[in-house]
Amino acid sequence: MVVDAGYIGTKGTALMANGLGVLNQLPPNTLGLGSLLTSNVTSQAALPAAAVALGARYPFGGTGQSVPIWQTLLPFPQLLTGSTVGAWNSPLGFSSYHALQVQLNKQYSSGISWLANYTLSKALGNVTNVYAGGTGTPMIAYNLALQKAIVLTTRPTWSRSACNTNYPSAKGSVSVPR
Repeated sequence: MVVDAGYIGTKGTALMANGLGVLNQLPPNTLGLGSLLTSNVTSQAALPAAAVALGARYPFGGTGQSVPIWQTLLPFPQLLTGSTVGAWNSPLGFSSYHALQVQLNKQYSSGISWLANYTLSKALGNVTNVYAGGTGTPMIAYNLALQKAIVLTTRPTWSRSACNTNYPSAKGSVSVPR
């Protein structure tokens, strides 16, 4: 009996991930403002001091247009109604694959042999389908490591087995596998 065990691992970095390059997302540290984020302002002077301390700026030179405070905290506040700026073909994706493979092989003198193998694997990444152009919008674009999850196409366990036998075709002839 022959036992063979092996490890396989791959790491992908700088994978093209279209949806991960979101540049106009509310920074997580601003969520501490709570319900103040939904209040509207019409000028830079109307912004609360707590919002200004976090970098809020009224997106227009003049006054009069009413915008919510969360809008003034975005990197590009002039893009209204939740619009965003995307960095397409940005190499922000990553992935990893780890697998343990075990194989057993047994041959008997009677001509019968069997083979069995088992694979235990795990694939992680922040890109769900690189070939389809990337993944969806990240929950927090400021920390893409939080997007790391088990890849949906992962098959965590896999096993196969086979049996083979040799029959003589005629008395005194050489065995031919079938």
